[in-house]
Amino acid sequence: EASGISCRLATVADAASYARAAERFFRATYSHDPHHAAIMDAHCAETYAVAVIEDQLRDPLTKVILAEASGEIVGLAPLHQAYDARIELVRFYLDVGWQGRGLAATLLDEARRVARAVGARTMHLGVWTDNHRAIAFYNRQGFVATGEVPFLLAGVAQAELLMEKDL
Repeated sequence: EASGISCRLATVADAASYARAAERFFRATYSHDPHHAAIMDAHCAETYAVAVIEDQLRDPLTKVILAEASGEIVGLAPLHQAYDARIELVRFYLDVGWQGRGLAATLLDEARRVARAVGARTMHLGVWTDNHRAIAFYNRQGFVATGEVPFLLAGVAQAELLMEKDL
C-alpha cells in the first residue's frame, strides 16, 4: 500500500479539484503522442469541464474514488455501474510523481472494494493499446483481455483493448 495515501469517494464539492487533477493526469499520460497532442485542448475542455464532472458526480450509478496525499488528489478511479452486475472502470489516472510507488495497487484495491459494495461481480475497462505500462499493470492485477474496439483519434485509427476481471 502506498504510504501517506488516503482514498475516499468524491462528492460534487470535489468537482473543480477533480477536474483539474484529471486534466493534468490526462495531459501527462498522453501529451507525448502527436495524435493526442493534436486534439488535447478540445478533448480536455469537453471532458474535464467542471459542469461535466459535476453531472458525473451527481449520477447515482457513478462512484469516483479519489486518492489523496496531504490533501492533494494524486489518483482517481471513476466507476460506472453497468448491467448484469458489471461495473466499468471508466478512468484510472495517477499523478506521475506517484507512479511506481504502490499507489496504483492501492487505488485499484479500493475500486474493487467499492465495486463489490454496490453489488458488482465483474469489473471491465478499456485501455489504449499503445499504453503498454497500463496493460502490464492490469495483467498483473488479474485482468484478462476480452477483445479490441477500434476508434478514430484526430482522424487516425487507434484501438482500445477491452479487459475484465471477476470480483
